[in-house]
Amino acid sequence: MEENILIQKALEMHKAGNSIRNIAALLGTSKTKIHRWIQEENKPTGRNEENVQPGHVPDRPEHMQDKQGQGGTSVQPSQKSSKPIIKTVMDNNKIEKEKTFRDTLPEIIEQDHQVAFHKKIMDDHNLEEQLEKLRLENLKLNQQNQVQKLEEKSLHWDMIQFFKNELELIQDSNNKIKISQDELAEKIKLLKQLLETLEKHCFKYDIEAEKLAYHSNLKQLLQYFKLRYKKNQPGKDDNEDDDEEPKVILVKYNYAKSSLERIKMLIKAEFGLMVNQ
Repeated sequence: MEENILIQKALEMHKAGNSIRNIAALLGTSKTKIHRWIQEENKPTGRNEENVQPGHVPDRPEHMQDKQGQGGTSVQPSQKSSKPIIKTVMDNNKIEKEKTFRDTLPEIIEQDHQVAFHKKIMDDHNLEEQLEKLRLENLKLNQQNQVQKLEEKSLHWDMIQFFKNELELIQDSNNKIKISQDELAEKIKLLKQLLETLEKHCFKYDIEAEKLAYHSNLKQLLQYFKLRYKKNQPGKDDNEDDDEEPKVILVKYNYAKSSLERIKMLIKAEFGLMVNQ
């Protein structure tokens, strides 16, 4: 673009209210030039009105002269403001952005859908893993419970058999039991085995043995039989003649009424280890 046209355009835009910075930006020139052109436009010509000849038209600066159209017709400079141009550019940019957004919106929605779909798959997978883990833990726990019940069932049966035998002795002797020293020793041995097995079971499954009725009764009975055995030990002079057969030493004992009721209760107990009351 020729400089004269730039100057003309700059002056028009300045008259329309545009700032020097906007004019320079729109015309692609420096603010210094725009400022100089405006100053030259407003600079006085230095001629006195009295020196002007009648009918003389003062010369206008070259950059202010009107263009001659065809047939000598004067073409007036354009009076359009640059503001509509700027607004049009901004509107076009906005429309272009909206169009771009509309074009990419289906793709964005599809991407969001894919992300949500994959997240749901991962959540379902994690949930399945947790459920499977719980299932295996429950299965393991159930297996442990089954093993524990089987062990307790066997132990429970052994203890019931012992107390049933004692109850038969009580009934046959009218609670005035007489057995040999050797038989008492066998009873003590059996009680020790039952008590040891019960305590091992309690330790294995984290059960407080002292709270079980079988444990307390077995322990008390074992102590009682030990005392009876010790009290009835034969003396040094009882079997002096080796040719004679050793005498059978009988041990007498009986049960208190409360102990008898306790034995009956233990025999009638259902499967399981009773809690001591």
